[in-house]
Amino acid sequence: KLKVAFFECSAEWPLYWMHRMDDDWEWAKDFPQISGQLKMPPSEYVKRNCYVTCEADEGDMTQSLKEVGEDHILMATDYPHFDSEFPHTVSGIRERTDLSAKQKDKILGDNAAKLLNL
Repeated sequence: KLKVAFFECSAEWPLYWMHRMDDDWEWAKDFPQISGQLKMPPSEYVKRNCYVTCEADEGDMTQSLKEVGEDHILMATDYPHFDSEFPHTVSGIRERTDLSAKQKDKILGDNAAKLLNL
């Protein structure tokens, strides 16, 4: 039931991290004192319980949407930092051609509402 959100660190970093944890989990299955009580690969826990943020100028998000899940990516404005796209962050996401309209809606608000039980 625990939900964890990672803000201001992009939606790309979990790709490597998830695969690395799964590889280590596979190896550690023979060592219960290391693998603990995990019933599923660590990436499955990430997909179910973790949220990450993206910014409008983030690179191709195809893999992040697939691996992390389009229901677990939120929008970050990076405001009030000097390099923030604010107040054009929403239009930056809306203008992207690599995201469907449904994915844009999720990233821009639906996923945050779900995370916060709004």
